[in-house]
Amino acid sequence: MSSVLKALQRQSSPLVPQPNPIWLASATQPRGPYTGLVAVVLALLLFVLSAAAVWWWLQDNQAPTQETSALTPIPGLNQAATPPATPAYRLGEPTAIRVPVWPEPVAVTTAEPATVAETAEATAPITANEANDKVISQGQGLDLNAVSPELLAAFEDALASGENSAQQSVVPTIYDLNLSMQRQIGSFSYDSHQYSSDATARWIVLDGRRLFEGDSFGAVTILKISPAHVVMSMNQQAFQLPALEDWTRP
Repeated sequence: MSSVLKALQRQSSPLVPQPNPIWLASATQPRGPYTGLVAVVLALLLFVLSAAAVWWWLQDNQAPTQETSALTPIPGLNQAATPPATPAYRLGEPTAIRVPVWPEPVAVTTAEPATVAETAEATAPITANEANDKVISQGQGLDLNAVSPELLAAFEDALASGENSAQQSVVPTIYDLNLSMQRQIGSFSYDSHQYSSDATARWIVLDGRRLFEGDSFGAVTILKISPAHVVMSMNQQAFQLPALEDWTRP
């Protein structure tokens, strides 16, 4: 009973909000015959618009993807499907090839020029025999009119390159000359003897005077300086004197 009284008091109390008479009136008013149809049409229209918006959005997003897929080649698909292009070759006309014929090599023999020493060795034996015959028979030196000083010098150089050059020389010694020629050569001392392969470095010393090939000493001329003797000449007669052996006129 007390609860019923409390409910009545709340409804009659000014602090409790009373319902709006407009709401009560609208709620109590009866609905028309087209009210439900309008609501259904509005709902269908809203659904169609929503579906159209969703379809349009999907088309916009799928179009670039499809275009990209159409343009992007699949690796290995086109290569396997498309056969490689075969280049077109055209055969030319046959051409005759000429094989060169090379001449056979010819052996060329070049004869080396004979040196002065070889020439001297070839001609020396005949000259030596002839000269020795004249020396033995006449007691004179080697005639320079028959044998040139150049040939004699070349022969002496050839002998100097060998052994026992003093015995092989074709020039007679000063002691083989006749007495008349020996007396024409003044006495001198043989002080020094220097031989070298360089002709300009050869020299001898007679009576303290250094002499080179071609120098004159009294009546004689120093014709050739050999390793073991010196070749002198007087009146176109050549003779030799052993190295470091003094000479005394008879």
